[in-house]
Amino acid sequence: MRSSLFVVIVAACLVYAPVSVLAATTAHVSADQLVVSNGNDCQDITWSRCAPTPEGHASSPWHWSLQVPAGVDPGTLTTAPANNGAGGIFLRLQAVAEPLALLAIDTPVHGNSGIPVQVEVWTRPGSYLGHVNSADGWTLSQTVTGTSQGASDPAAFDLTTPVLIAAGDTVSVYLQSVTDGAGIRFTGTSQTAPQTTWNNADIVLFSNTAMDGHVAFAGNHVTPRTFSGSVHYQVLDLETIFANGFEPAD
Repeated sequence: MRSSLFVVIVAACLVYAPVSVLAATTAHVSADQLVVSNGNDCQDITWSRCAPTPEGHASSPWHWSLQVPAGVDPGTLTTAPANNGAGGIFLRLQAVAEPLALLAIDTPVHGNSGIPVQVEVWTRPGSYLGHVNSADGWTLSQTVTGTSQGASDPAAFDLTTPVLIAAGDTVSVYLQSVTDGAGIRFTGTSQTAPQTTWNNADIVLFSNTAMDGHVAFAGNHVTPRTFSGSVHYQVLDLETIFANGFEPAD
């Protein structure tokens, strides 16, 4: 999925939400719909104003649907080419000023071109530092499949469920290839330390630890090693989206 998201807002009362909306909500994705739910009422949240339950909706929560404006393209942040390794890699992602949805990841994998590769996507709030030896505190978000392009060229892995990052927040992502002989490659050596922080106006990516093997949390962690490839994301500028108007969903 490399296109704009179709957004569905689910709430007891919601109109013209500020971009901090995700900080006060929970969220998940079903098919092509991003669903954000406050699970609360207007008295306990800081949205700008509340609307009455729309006609025909007898009870709450109810939801509104709206389309991300045309021309709002996903962003991309690219790091250095891979030069070694086969296993998994840890990333720490921070949304700078707007909430983000991580949509896809491109990264090279060890192995012959054309073979299918499965990658587990683990997430945890905050930093992964100090949390690389155990699954405690981590959530297996999904397992995605891509096709190896050889050891030098990135394979594309589209997320089935975008990973949401609230504005100013940090989320760690652990990518572990579970296909034996086709581990994720990375960059950096003990002799030549890699650049570990990459950023643009939307996102900051930090990565300094890899894991060998093809079983999550079961290998030896190696540092300094950095994620090699690209992350693709959608900026969720909700003020811009709501400014374009919305209608109650069916």
